[in-house]
Amino acid sequence: MNAVKVTLSRPLEIDGQKVTELSFRESEVGDMLDAEDATTEYRRLVIVLAAMCNVPVERFRKIATRDFYTIMDRCKDLVGNGTSATTGAA
Repeated sequence: MNAVKVTLSRPLEIDGQKVTELSFRESEVGDMLDAEDATTEYRRLVIVLAAMCNVPVERFRKIATRDFYTIMDRCKDLVGNGTSATTGAA
């Protein structure tokens, strides 16, 4: 599956650099396992999405809410929530 790029409405500072676009890879089982102790579904999703774009969670939390909703919508296929996701059943 191809990466999804999302342009942010305001830059995010990561390691002293201003980042205006994030590239999200497909989620992996390890991302889900890393998020299993999160107390809410939103916290789980933030942890998984942050891993998918290689951004520390504490920086990912600074993303504007409108950008977060855009990211969720654009990445739904990458996390298995989209309509094109398959189960492998024949």
